[in-house]
Order: sequence, then C-alpha cells, then structure tokens
Amino acid sequence: MGLNRLVDVELGVLGNLDPEIRTQPLTRMRLVGVARSGHPLFDARIDARRFAAADHIGISGGR
Repeated sequence: MGLNRLVDVELGVLGNLDPEIRTQPLTRMRLVGVARSGHPLFDARIDARRFAAADHIGISGGR
C-alpha cells in the first residue's frame, strides 16, 4: 500500500499543515474554565500561553 489514500474530512485542532492542504473553520466555540478564587492564573490577563502553561485537570463525559 502506498501513501496515495484520500481523506474526505479531518476534524480536530490542526497545527502547521502543508500549503496544498486546504482548511476551513466549521465553528467558533467559547470555552469556560473554572478555578478557585485567588488562583495565580487570575493575577494577569489569561491568554493562550499562560493558560497552556497552567496545570489542568481534564474531565470527559464519556462512559
């Protein structure tokens, strides 16, 4: 088998892609984060860099 397979749709958070790959956002969603009062993340504006550097607990609704 070669690498000449076709993909109709790829969904997800995509990083840097080759220039021949076309992308189009499907939606924009607001995300909500929860932290205790006085959490150091609230010491300054929460941007993507600071949010990514913080410790996280993930919760999934899967069974």
